[in-house]
Amino acid sequence: MYGQISIPLGRGGKYGSLPVNTDAFNETVQRHIYDYGLRQILNDAMADKKDENGGALATDSIVAKAEKRLTALLAGDLRVRREGTAEPADPNEAELHRLVKAKIHLTYTAKKFYADVPKGTKNRMLFVANMRRAAMGLPELMDDLEMVDAFLQTSPLADDLRKKAARNVKEAGAGEDVLAGGAI
Repeated sequence: MYGQISIPLGRGGKYGSLPVNTDAFNETVQRHIYDYGLRQILNDAMADKKDENGGALATDSIVAKAEKRLTALLAGDLRVRREGTAEPADPNEAELHRLVKAKIHLTYTAKKFYADVPKGTKNRMLFVANMRRAAMGLPELMDDLEMVDAFLQTSPLADDLRKKAARNVKEAGAGEDVLAGGAI
C-alpha cells in the first residue's frame, strides 16, 4: 500500500524504529490496521473527558471532540497528541506551536495573570486565555491548538514566529545525519 516505512518505537522513537514493508500485508490485515488506526485517532481525541477545571464533560461534549478530530482529518489537518496537549504533526507547525505557547506563558507570567487561576486547574494557560476572551465577549477556546491559532490570527508577532520556527527546525535538522547509524 505505502511500501517501505519506518515505525518509531516508543515515544519519539525512544527505542529506535522498525522498518515495515506495508505491501507485504494482505487486504484483511491492511483493513484491520486502517480501522484500528482511525478508531485510535478518534478515541485519542476524546481521551480527556474533563474540562479545564477538572469537571466531567457531558457525553455530547465528548462526542464533539471526536467529531472535531474527524472534521480536521477530512480537511487534511493531521494532528497528534503528546502528553495531554495537542500539537501539529508537521515539524515546522509543531515548533511554531511551541514558540507561541512559550510566548503566551511568558506574557501571562509577567503580567501575573496566573494569580487568578483556581488551584487544581489542569490547563492554566487555556483558563487565562478563556478568562480574557470572555471579558472581550469572544467565544471560548476548546484546546491549545485553538489558543495558538487565535494568537497567530491576531498577533503582530505571528510572521516573525513562523520564520523563527522554520529556522529552528532547519537548524535542528542540519546535524541529523551526523548520528545516523552511529553507536551513540
